[in-house]
Parts: sequence; structure tokens; C-alpha cells
Amino acid sequence: MSVQPQIRIDSDWLERCRCLPQDKEEAKDHCYGLAHAASELAGWLLTKETLERAAQYAEEMLNNPQEAKDRLRPVPVPDPKWAQTCVVAVQSDPSKYPLLKPAFAIPVRWDLTANAPEFYDDLPKHLQRRAQALLRNLDENSNSSSSQNRKAGSKEWRLRLGLPDFENYFFDFEIFQGDSADASLMASWILAKSKGKGKVTVWASACFDGGFKPVDKVEEKIQCGQSHGAKTFFVAATQNVSKYIEGVTVAKLNNDSIYPIPSLRPLLREIIVPPDDYEKYSNENPNGRSAFYEDATGYRKLLEKELADPLESSRFYSRKVLPHLAREIRENLQNDPQKQSLLGSFLTDNYALITIFSGSPELIELALKVFVPKFCLILYTQSNEAKLKGYLENHQDQFQQTHIDKFIIEEEQAEGQLLKLPVDVKEWVNQHAACRMIVDLTPGTKLMTLTLKQELVDQMGCCGIYWDKKQDGPIIRHGTEKLLVIPNVAQPK
Repeated sequence: MSVQPQIRIDSDWLERCRCLPQDKEEAKDHCYGLAHAASELAGWLLTKETLERAAQYAEEMLNNPQEAKDRLRPVPVPDPKWAQTCVVAVQSDPSKYPLLKPAFAIPVRWDLTANAPEFYDDLPKHLQRRAQALLRNLDENSNSSSSQNRKAGSKEWRLRLGLPDFENYFFDFEIFQGDSADASLMASWILAKSKGKGKVTVWASACFDGGFKPVDKVEEKIQCGQSHGAKTFFVAATQNVSKYIEGVTVAKLNNDSIYPIPSLRPLLREIIVPPDDYEKYSNENPNGRSAFYEDATGYRKLLEKELADPLESSRFYSRKVLPHLAREIRENLQNDPQKQSLLGSFLTDNYALITIFSGSPELIELALKVFVPKFCLILYTQSNEAKLKGYLENHQDQFQQTHIDKFIIEEEQAEGQLLKLPVDVKEWVNQHAACRMIVDLTPGTKLMTLTLKQELVDQMGCCGIYWDKKQDGPIIRHGTEKLLVIPNVAQPK
């Protein structure tokens, strides 16, 4: 059952912003009525003088000093629990509605909702229509194979008012045009779909039309943002800003692409907030573990896809995610007698690891962190040689306790045959026979996995492992990694 909106900010309410009664007491009564009708949005929409008169009425006529104090609270700052961004409207003629701020902002957020109507009541229809057009634009201009922007299964994305009691609002009047909010709406949606967190102190105003274009009255919009706590304000690369506002840094979007996401990258880099540390999640949330890993996965997706920064994604994984994953897996192994009988003891045994460099190099780090081997042999194909070199250079701190060797292997084989391992690989195994030999069968192609299992696990008695996991596109869904042990024929099953 839908909730009937109780707070109506419509053309009738707007009409009451046109004039102020000449009588002082009537003026206070009038201003109080406007503020009371607008509820939590009063501080967003009404001028300081209007709110002061409303406060005077509450204290003098209603004998309600607390309400008077509430009316005089500082200009609202977006609550990140509810608002993902703000959109700004500017009056073309402020004298027309003098009780309304010349430039005012509205907190908004994206919701993924089943059976969503075409329009909700809590935001102007023009703004909602523009938001849906932007999602279509992202579908058409994302320069990717994705066409999932407007829907996720049976659910659809809709723009909603960024206040806790948003369903209580009916908000619609013609002054709100909305297209100057394109940059902030697109960026906030990108965060929402990845379940990322953003800084409410970073604002933007630019219209998208085959690239981001300048908007009118940008100085008034920056001033409005500053009054609501904005510290950085992004504009189109070609936007001229003639007046700078104290305390606000004006930054520019990219201008080298007709696609929205590459153009938005400076804004996304500034607005994205990395997940908190694992310990903070655990201390504040009974489901802290799963929440941390879900947010970490979403953050890495943002870094790799939208920001095209796989190096920073990899660094975040190494520093913030990997230590907790490895600790959990080690604890699980120590509590599993069957796996311990195959893998030995972390406390007493020395390990050597053989793995393959592939599209998921974080699995190499995970195995290194779990087993802490003295020696590691990384097999790679010629096509991955340069990537492996860069990876090892950027992750030197992960290999300080392990001596790393590298051997190249073939990418193709004779028809109907397995790959041929270099003789050096088997010699390497024999050279480190004093260590428990672990072979990671997860990375690489299926043919590589079969070759390693037959020649190293089945024939040479090494212990095979496999990382069972779930994927979120190209990114592993962290927290789902489980270690499977594959015994050789000589080991007890």
C-alpha cells in the first residue's frame, strides 16, 4: 500500500513564495506556514530571512523555543546515509519568488526498486525524466558491452529525494529544469550501482550533450554548494568561472571523450570514498565481514572499470583485503584435520609453491599470504611476460619472504596432447624436495590446469590446490574464496 504524500511542495506552495505581507505579524505567520509546509526541505529552499521570521513566529506565537531553534539551524548538509548528491536550481528572476533562495539545492539518491512506477511524487517529474534519459545515454555511450544501466533483473533504477521520509513528499514545480545536474547525477549513479560511497562535499554542474557542456549561472550554483558544505565543485572543461567562491576549489571534468565515463573520471576520483578498515566494519556491524567484502569488491570494480586504474585496485586488494582473507583461510585450514593431513602444518613445515600468472594475479598473492612459501615458481606465457614483469615490480613488498623464480611455458600444444612442461620445472621441484610442494591449479587455461595436475600432482606427488570463488564480472567477489585440496594418487583420500 503506497503512502499518501503529506508534505506538498508544488505550484501552490511556490505561489506563496511570491510576496510577503506588509504587516510584520502577518509576515511571520506567512513565513512560518511556508517553512512548516516544506518540513525538512525548508532549510534547503527558503531564504535566511524567511526562516528567521518563521522562527520568530514559533517562539512568540506558539511558545515553542525548540522549533524556533530548529528553524535557525545552519543550512543543511547532505546526510550520506540518504543523499548521494545534490542538484542545484537557479531562479532566472529572483525577484519573482523573493522568499525562495535565488539558487537552491535538493538532496537526491538512486534507488533500485522492483515494480517501479514511471514517476514518483517526491521529485519534480522533469528531473526524474532527465535522470532516466541520462541512464539511456550511459547505455548508448558507455563504450562497453553493458546495457544494464536502467535495469537489474526485475528492478529498475529511479531517482528519489535524499531524505529519510522521502515518501511523505509531493514535490513538483516548474522552476526546476534539471539538465545542469547531469554530471552529478551520472557520477552518483555510477557509485550507486557499484554500492560505493561518495563524498557529499564534492559537487558538480555540467550538462551532457555529446560531452559535458557549460551551464548558465555557474557562480550562483557554486555559491549554493558552498552554503551546503561543498569543498570541491566540478564544472565542464570549457566552463568559464568569472567569480571564485571562498573555501571551494573549482575543478574541471575531462574534455577528451564523447563518452560520459572517461569525462567523469576526475570527478569520480575525487568523490569515491574507499571502504573503511575491516576492523571498523566488524566493530560496528553484526554482518561486518560480509559488508566489508561486498564494499571492497564494489570499490575495486569502480577502480578497474570506471576509473580504468587496475594498479590502484591491485594495491587496495594487497593492503586492505588480502591480510584478512589470508588470516581467515589459515584459521579454517588449521581447524580442518583432513586438509591439514594433506597440506601439513603452517607452524612446522616449509612450503614451495608453483603457480601460473594469469588474468587473476591476486590469487598468487593469496596463496603466498596463506602458505608463506620459502620458494615460489611462477609459470607464464610469452604473451604475459611484460604484464608479469610490471606486476612483480609493483608488488615487491608482497614477495619479501619468498624467493621467486620464473619459467616460460608454451601456449599451444600438438593436437590431442597436453602442454609440455619445461624440464626445468621438474628439476625445480626436485631441487626443493625438502619443502612441501603446493601446486595452484586455479590460474591459467584448463589445458594448463590439466597439464600441471598430471605431471606434478599425479606423477611427482605434489599437493594440488584450487580456489573456489564467485565472480562479479572480472572481479572476484571477496569473501567467497575457499581453498580446495586435490590429493595425488599417493596421498590418502
